[in-house]
Amino acid sequence: MKRVTWFVLLTGLVALKNVSGEESKVHIGVLELESNTGQHVAAQRITNEIEEKLLDMGFYQVHSSEQVETILEEKELRIPDRCLDPRCIIYLGREAGMDRVLSGMLDYNKGRWGIQLQLYDIDLREIIDEVSIEGQVGVDASFLMESAVKRVHGIRENGITRPYFGHHLNNRKQMLYSTSGLTGAAFLYGALNYFIEGGSKDVVFNYRDDPLSGHSSSANQIPMFARPAALGNAYVALSDDAYGVLYNPAGMARVQWQEASFAYQYRFGFDNIAATYVNRATRDVGFGQAIMYSGDRDFGLTEFYFVSALAYRINQLFMYKNPVSVGASLKIASSRVNSLSPDSPGGSSFGLGFDAGFQWQINNKIGYGLLLRDIPLVNRWKNTVTGKRYFESNAATLHMGGSFQAGYATLLIAEGQLPLYEDQPWKMAGGIEQELFRFLALRIGAQKEILQDHSTPWKITGGLGFRIDSDAFWGNVINFDCSYEYNTLDVFNVVNVSMRVGF
Repeated sequence: MKRVTWFVLLTGLVALKNVSGEESKVHIGVLELESNTGQHVAAQRITNEIEEKLLDMGFYQVHSSEQVETILEEKELRIPDRCLDPRCIIYLGREAGMDRVLSGMLDYNKGRWGIQLQLYDIDLREIIDEVSIEGQVGVDASFLMESAVKRVHGIRENGITRPYFGHHLNNRKQMLYSTSGLTGAAFLYGALNYFIEGGSKDVVFNYRDDPLSGHSSSANQIPMFARPAALGNAYVALSDDAYGVLYNPAGMARVQWQEASFAYQYRFGFDNIAATYVNRATRDVGFGQAIMYSGDRDFGLTEFYFVSALAYRINQLFMYKNPVSVGASLKIASSRVNSLSPDSPGGSSFGLGFDAGFQWQINNKIGYGLLLRDIPLVNRWKNTVTGKRYFESNAATLHMGGSFQAGYATLLIAEGQLPLYEDQPWKMAGGIEQELFRFLALRIGAQKEILQDHSTPWKITGGLGFRIDSDAFWGNVINFDCSYEYNTLDVFNVVNVSMRVGF
């Protein structure tokens, strides 16, 4: 209905043109099509054909890509590399004085042309319509362009195209090497940490005698990275970047390019450090690696977590719907506690765990996420004080959340933890992110346990994010983030800083 409405409105402009002439025309700027598969000459040709097609419609005052670049150069601006984000395009369109902007991609994969077009309304700061289609083998890119231009103006044609899900990639070796390298290093470190000291009596953990608690005290539950932490630790519905490895593995299938991140956090006397790397192995498969360390120098407690995440975007099963993605994480844990006195515990552990995640990007504004964490995470402990060995399992947790992109400068996100055990609490969290000036983001969030028999404190979070464009750092996109967590009990306030680099 929305597409038809826009087409009727644009058609009505033709009638206005006959009355008031050129003044009634809509000024549209065309940005030269990008190409992930090196088809830059073809992309330039198709861009010129798009300009001619728009001019033939009669209700546009068309500004070519060269004219738009000239206008921006007069304002000492240029079209940056990777200007694929709607906020970037809307900003350029506003600076160039356009009413609308048309941009997109043109790729060639296995004998098929694929095209993606987005038509923006600059005043409303939103996408009027977008299309992503792929032609049959042998179909010329010009024919595909005509179909795409018609579609963004509400005219549908059936049977000649199919949905296009992006260009093909082949980073399988990178995924294999990084996953096997991290997993191998994790097993080696964990085995050495566990077997370096002796132990005697084995004790099998009995779930009947020792019922599992719904509360977990492991560092695995610590909210790392400043952007998610500033949003109330609500990130399960997003997690499509290097921060998302520890939040929802399903988001790895939606990462845009390879990213790395690093974070430091001071919490309750513990130093927490995390580093991650993410990329896409193929068009439909994404992967991520993470290392997390938590340590208390006063008590000699250290915990290491090595995480390998893999996700698959199910395109072919949902050819005419927005695709969903599923993912899983393998976690290898290794801990050590130094006994500081005869009465204090000491020892080491080695364990394995899994996470399972699901995401559905319902449309370009609304996203949904589901995560089952620690299913299970089982540690084999060796207590050097008592001389006993035993198994200990962390409680699984279920998280469900949603995100809403209210305009391209405002993000709303919420998340809830649903109890799986009698003593496990309900938790609700949410946050707001507001982008200013394209390089600064303000964030605020809150988290609270609810439906409890006793009063529980609020966690109030906030933070800032700074983005530095790629031109300043040799083609990289740098994000610096910081956050602060305030507990209404006035204890356990937390400072978090992190950096994310896309390259």
